Amino acid sequence: RAVLCNGSFGDTPPCILSYQFQNLSYNSLDLTVNMRSSDVANVLPQDVFMSGVILENIADSLDLEVGKMTFILANAHVKYCDTLYAEEFSMDTGY
Repeated sequence: RAVLCNGSFGDTPPCILSYQFQNLSYNSLDLTVNMRSSDVANVLPQDVFMSGVILENIADSLDLEVGKMTFILANAHVKYCDTLYAEEFSMDTGY
């Protein structure tokens, strides 16, 4: 197991806090991404892609297969304007 933490906190803490790599099953490397915050409609797909690239590169350098990725989001944001893409979300308007 290995943990890569994002320690540059400046004025605002980073959205991605850490990447945790684990080799739990034979010959594959899994990744858990801990996120403080995520703009689900506009930014999360880029975070998933970027994390996949990181996982592929590290797995390749360790001669392991790419395993599964798990994302833990503390705050997931969906803005009202994102509801234009209704097929992407299940919305409860309270009515």
